[in-house]
Amino acid sequence: MFYEVAILGLLTISILFIFLYLLKDTIFGINFSRKNYNGILLSRAFLVVILFGVWSVYFLGVDSIPVFFVKPESIFYSSFIILSTFNFFLISLVFFSKLFFHKYFLVEDSQLDLRNGKFVLIIFSVALLFCVLLMHALGAKHAVIASALTGNDLLNVRMENRYASNVPTMLASYLKFLYILVAALLAINFKNTKISLYNKIAIFLLICYSSTLYGGKAPLINCFLIFLFGYLYSTNQHINFWKLFKYSTPIVLIGSYILYYLTKIQFTDLEPGQVIEYLLLRISTGQMMGVYEQLDLRIHDFEYIWRSVPFANIFLEYKEYSKDLMMYTWGSYKDAEEVGVMNSYFIGEAYAIGGMLFMLISPIVFGLNYCISIFVLIFILHRIFGLEKNCSVKVIGLSMAFLFPLTGDIAGMIFFKQIIMYIVFLIPLIFVVEVFRSNKG
Repeated sequence: MFYEVAILGLLTISILFIFLYLLKDTIFGINFSRKNYNGILLSRAFLVVILFGVWSVYFLGVDSIPVFFVKPESIFYSSFIILSTFNFFLISLVFFSKLFFHKYFLVEDSQLDLRNGKFVLIIFSVALLFCVLLMHALGAKHAVIASALTGNDLLNVRMENRYASNVPTMLASYLKFLYILVAALLAINFKNTKISLYNKIAIFLLICYSSTLYGGKAPLINCFLIFLFGYLYSTNQHINFWKLFKYSTPIVLIGSYILYYLTKIQFTDLEPGQVIEYLLLRISTGQMMGVYEQLDLRIHDFEYIWRSVPFANIFLEYKEYSKDLMMYTWGSYKDAEEVGVMNSYFIGEAYAIGGMLFMLISPIVFGLNYCISIFVLIFILHRIFGLEKNCSVKVIGLSMAFLFPLTGDIAGMIFFKQIIMYIVFLIPLIFVVEVFRSNKG
C-alpha cells in the first residue's frame, strides 16, 4: 500500500504543480497579483471532484461506498489511470494555451472597459426570459416551487419536466447556457453605472429563477460563485487567500443550506444526519464513481460515437453512454424514463467509444478541443457582440467550468458538437445585434 500511496501522491503533486504554477498566468489558472480568479472556479472540478474524489475512493474502499462492478483490487489501477490522464490533460492546456492561444488565454491585469456591457447583458437577459417563458408554455414546471406548493417529491417533478413535458432537450441546454452567461455578464457589469439598480436586481432574480427551474442542486450555487468572482473583477479588487476565505465563506454557508434544503425535499424520508451523509458522499465520490464503474465494467461499443456527431439525433436514434452506464448500475431494476444519467470523467466514454487506445489519447483530444471551444466563445463575444477583449475573456473564464464540465462525457468535444451547439444558440442573438447595428448605421 505504501508504494500505491507514493505513486498516487506523486501524480497528485504533479497536478497541483501544473495547475497552481504552470497555468497560473493563463485563463485556467489562479494568480492573485493579476486578479486572475478563473482557476478558483475550475478548482471545484480539478481539486474537489477529481483529486478529493480519487483519494476518497482509494481510502474508503468499496465497503464504504455504494458500488456495483468495482472490485477492491482494481481501485489503485483505476485511480492511477484517472490521475495520469488528468496530468496529460493539464499539460495539453499549458501547451496549447501558450503556443496557439496566448493572445487570448494569457491573462492581463487591466481595467475592464464596459462600453458595450449593458447592450450585451440586456440582449442575453431578454433571451433568457424568453427561454423561461417558452419552457413554461411547453409544460415545464418550476421544480422547486411546484414541489414546495404541492408536496410532491422533487425528483418526481424533475422527471416529469424531463419526460412528461414537451420541452426539447436542446431548449433545456439553451436555458443552462444562457443563465450561466447572464450571471457572468451581470457580475462584470455590477459597477456599470449605465445599468440601473432595478435592472440589476431583476436580472439577478431571473438568474435565480431560471437556474432552479429544473430543480438541480448545483446550478444556483454555480451562479453565485460566478457572481462572486465576477464582482471582484468588476470592482477591480486585488485579493489574497484570506480575503478569498472571507468572501467565499458566506457563499459556502448559503450554498450548503441550499444543498441541504433541496436534498431534503427531494428525499423526504431521510433524517437530517442521513441528508448530510448523502451530500458528503455525493461531493467526495458521487461525481467520480461512474468512471470507476466503467473501468471495471468496460462498456465498449463504437456506436457511441454517433452521440458526438453534431445533429446526428435528427437522422437516427443513437445509444447514450452515460444513460447505459446508469442502467447497468443504479437503474438496473427501473425503466429508463425513471432514471437520469451517470456522471463519468471523460475517459469513461472515451473507452466506451474507442477502447484503451482512445482512452489514453483522449486527454490530448479533449484538451485541444477544450481550448478551441473556449477561444471560439471569446472571439464571438469580442468580435461579433462588440464586448471588449478583456471583458470577453473574463466572461468566458468565469463560465467555462460550467459550460464545459470535466465530469461530463467526451462526446461534446470529439467533433466540436458542444461548441457548434453553443454557436447555434448564439445565432438568434447575433441576428438581433446585426439588426441594431444596421438601424444605427
